[in-house]
Amino acid sequence: MNIEKVHEKAKSLMIKNRVRISRESGYSYYHGTRVANLAITLRNYLFPEIYEFDDIIYAAGYFHDIGKGFEPHNKYGAALAKEALRDLCTNEELDLICEIILNHCNKGGSNNDHFTSKLIQDADGIDWIGANGVWIDLYHKANIDMSSMEYIDTFKEPHDTGENAKFNYDITKQIFIDRMKYKNEFILRLSKEAIGEIYIPQRFGL
Repeated sequence: MNIEKVHEKAKSLMIKNRVRISRESGYSYYHGTRVANLAITLRNYLFPEIYEFDDIIYAAGYFHDIGKGFEPHNKYGAALAKEALRDLCTNEELDLICEIILNHCNKGGSNNDHFTSKLIQDADGIDWIGANGVWIDLYHKANIDMSSMEYIDTFKEPHDTGENAKFNYDITKQIFIDRMKYKNEFILRLSKEAIGEIYIPQRFGL
């Protein structure tokens, strides 16, 4: 598999798509690229000796949300990916890529998913939080003409509502918690700076 051509294909199909007004054009492509990279980072940590599936992981990450906007998007996405990649992958590679895309919504389900599916599930589950979660929020709020103070008033503190328990690996749970803490701290800081205050004035002897 030529993974560069696979990436180019994903970009050509998704870079101009706008699934919803609350996301920038090409969000599915950018999100897919982040998920692919996150999944490979997890693979390097969890399974350092098993690198023969890396191209599969990358491809599935790039294409996992190509069906977004049509539900069930995992099933629709698997069909779209199969058509898009049929000349770029072997049948065996394509079968596993489509299986991963089909299973990426199955977070926490009782299944025997291939470890590559579990990596994509976890990477997908942590992409929306942390600094990137702040970006997603602010992009959405800017599109509906909301001030920083109005954003703070509508902010709902991210917390573990069971989503964390759905992760397949302990390291992903730790990353999720770390990203939650960052987003909470950002809001605390913004709540001060948005009204002209200094977040921690004692740092400057004030």
